Amino acid sequence: MNPTALMMALLFAPMTAHGQGAELPNLMERAPVMSDGVFGVGAGLGIGDPSGFNFALRTETLHTFSMMAGWNLTLGLLHFHADYQVPFAELNPPESVLSVTLYSGLGATMDVENNLGFGARIPVVAGVSFDKPLEVYVELAPVVGVLPAVAFGMQGTLGVRGWFRPKASNSDGLQVNGE
Repeated sequence: MNPTALMMALLFAPMTAHGQGAELPNLMERAPVMSDGVFGVGAGLGIGDPSGFNFALRTETLHTFSMMAGWNLTLGLLHFHADYQVPFAELNPPESVLSVTLYSGLGATMDVENNLGFGARIPVVAGVSFDKPLEVYVELAPVVGVLPAVAFGMQGTLGVRGWFRPKASNSDGLQVNGE
């Protein structure tokens, strides 16, 4: 099949299916919605060293798996890290829309150049959340590099994340009514 015919088939196939009585799901109805708090799936940006895109999964008990893909600005390298963090203190002033949660954990870090650099990190995070599913966080992490050589360093990031929750679905990925 030539590329033009393939493109036309892809463009008009949904119209044909819809014209035959099949219901197409509304994409906005299937999109994730904001969470009721700072848990679910988090996505945001961090600046500092490293800087990049942050993604997180957090349970309602605030245990967090956090990862970043970005840049190590000090060394000018592509950077990745992932951590498992648990809360160890929470400050909730009465009648305040702010809440501060302190986390610590353990993770791995990787910088990419001509060769790979691997290390371990121990992040300490202060997350400030509002009455909305929005969080501003400050993260400091001592790092022990193990490959290509043993080295010590520090990483620090200031970031913001929005929290979302996926809609309940059955096995075909469509929303289940009543859930």
